[in-house]
Amino acid sequence: MVLKDGCALLAQRGREPDPMHWGFPGGHVELGETALQAAARELREETGVIATPREYLTNVDVLRHDPDGTPAIHYLLAAVLCDYVSNSPQPDDDVIATR
Repeated sequence: MVLKDGCALLAQRGREPDPMHWGFPGGHVELGETALQAAARELREETGVIATPREYLTNVDVLRHDPDGTPAIHYLLAAVLCDYVSNSPQPDDDVIATR
């Protein structure tokens, strides 16, 4: 989560999971990087915005179930507060719009 001028940066996804949905930029942690490093890298890859990770805000469990109610997918999202450094947001990678 990046705040600038009292506004939070949001990205609209272009691919699975959740195409067309708006949310905070983010993605997978790569081997050898911390979740904080991943937050800054994913933000830069998806929006071009440079920011410094400051702290964890919270964790969010996202559970998807099959039609019969059986758990099918479990994402654990780590929300990270980042301090804006530079660049105007531009959609890139799997993002189709930024706001």
